[in-house]
Amino acid sequence: MNIDLSLILMDLVLNFVTIILLFIIVKTLLFKPVKNFLDSRSKKIQDSLKDAEDNKKAALALKEEYNSLIKNSQDEVKKIIKDGELKAAEKSALIIDAANKQAEKILAEAKEKIAEERKDAQEDIKKEIVRTAVQISEKILEREIRDSDIQKIAEDYFSNPGGRIV
Repeated sequence: MNIDLSLILMDLVLNFVTIILLFIIVKTLLFKPVKNFLDSRSKKIQDSLKDAEDNKKAALALKEEYNSLIKNSQDEVKKIIKDGELKAAEKSALIIDAANKQAEKILAEAKEKIAEERKDAQEDIKKEIVRTAVQISEKILEREIRDSDIQKIAEDYFSNPGGRIV
């Protein structure tokens, strides 16, 4: 078993050179493109994460803006409702005032009409009493009574009610 040391040494050197050459070839052909691919992939992932974070911030900002708009809208709706209620109350007060004034006017007119009718009725009653008194007097006296006599009798009767006619 004589193995030649020089052959082993040579074989060892040749293996070492081959390994170095393979390493250089793999590094130039595979390592740089894989590294570039991984770097670009990493950059895309970081950009996607940054975009996602920016979109999340924008969405939160929009959410806040929408919440603010909703709150403002609700406040405005409450204000509109309150204004409507105030206007309705004012209108109803005006309508009630107008109705009260009209009722007072109708009541005053009715009182005035009643007073006129009462006065007319009293006048009619006075005339009827005078006519009746004249008829009774004519029968009693059996003579014709003149208008001046009737007037005097009526004046005496109404100036002295319940008393005797002189």
